[in-house]
Amino acid sequence: MLAGLSLVLVLLPAFAPLEWLFPTLLGPFPITILAVKYPWRHVLWLIGLQAGVLLVITALPSLLLLAQYSVVGLTLGAAMRMGYTASRTISWSVALPIGIGTVVLLFVSAMAQQTPHAYLIHMLEQMADGLYEQLRQMEGLRNEETMAAALEAFPRTMAAVLPAVCAVNFLFPNVLNYLLARRYLQHQEPPIPFAPADIADWRATDYLVWAFLASGAALFLPAPVLNYIGLNVFLVTLALYFIQGLAILVYWGRRLPLPSAACWLLAILAFLLAAPFCMLACTAAGLFDLWVDFRRQRRQLPEH
Repeated sequence: MLAGLSLVLVLLPAFAPLEWLFPTLLGPFPITILAVKYPWRHVLWLIGLQAGVLLVITALPSLLLLAQYSVVGLTLGAAMRMGYTASRTISWSVALPIGIGTVVLLFVSAMAQQTPHAYLIHMLEQMADGLYEQLRQMEGLRNEETMAAALEAFPRTMAAVLPAVCAVNFLFPNVLNYLLARRYLQHQEPPIPFAPADIADWRATDYLVWAFLASGAALFLPAPVLNYIGLNVFLVTLALYFIQGLAILVYWGRRLPLPSAACWLLAILAFLLAAPFCMLACTAAGLFDLWVDFRRQRRQLPEH
């Protein structure tokens, strides 16, 4: 069943409309479960079989998606089997695909006889041109000049935050897949122990605040390279504190005198009605948890 689910999820981009593509974020989940429960040779054989099917039907986007999900799923599965903490597991699942992507970028840009930065700008310009043409064909499009100016600035703006965008692009889906895989495996026999035992107790290392402060200070320095590094590190630390804020929200949500389904419904409604405020509140809670200790458990918990 998990093998079939994995194939369906990687095939969705080739056949499904755009609004159906959200489930593809769960692509690493079945591979993660298989990598934990079975020997790797069986999982690699399954991935090879899926790649063969995608080659036969010439679904290149799905093939690239399978490669990405395979790296993430195998990394999550290996980390879980070795008993890594949640932080270490997610860190590896983000760092390894980005590292492989960086090597591929260096290789492709060298083949194109361009610097990696120039190659990225060229690819982003092509993306912006294609997006502009699609928007022009939409009925009711207004302010074409404003849209054209915004899309003209898009490549360099995107290049300035690309490392952070890539990190966050892997971070949130990988956390989701990790949580689903963790919950699934905890209900299997024999159950697999995880650290922390309750994910609502998770917190980032205390040293993260120094990266947050240093990156924020780097934004105001008269050095473009430090501005570039500072901006990307700052955005990634904000994402991590946002996740810690969500853990705090789950921790206290369990203590409300309401059924679990009602708590989740209230949380979803709050994010739908006031998403910017909720994101800001969660990020602030995650950041100030270092001093306020919202869960009153820091003395009892090891560093994760």
